[in-house]
Amino acid sequence: MKAPVREKRKRILATIAWASFPVSTALTLMLLDWQGTGVAKPLWTFALPPVSGLVGGIAGFRAQKEILGAVAVAFGLLCVPVAIFVVGLVYGP
Repeated sequence: MKAPVREKRKRILATIAWASFPVSTALTLMLLDWQGTGVAKPLWTFALPPVSGLVGGIAGFRAQKEILGAVAVAFGLLCVPVAIFVVGLVYGP
């Protein structure tokens, strides 16, 4: 592959990795019951933030930005547990 094409590909992959942070956050906020209806979310929706983090992590590693990839994976995996913890702190058990 030519050098300019390779650099463009790395930039695109790094952008995907950076985009996984707000996507994971938005997907986590989507899980919360904002209207207080108490309707349960489907179980598969809890896998969306970690999947977004994994996609961002893979893109980061493919862009040869290992730290960005590792942080994207960790962020995606920790979004749901942190949301559960914060909701527990705010509203109580």
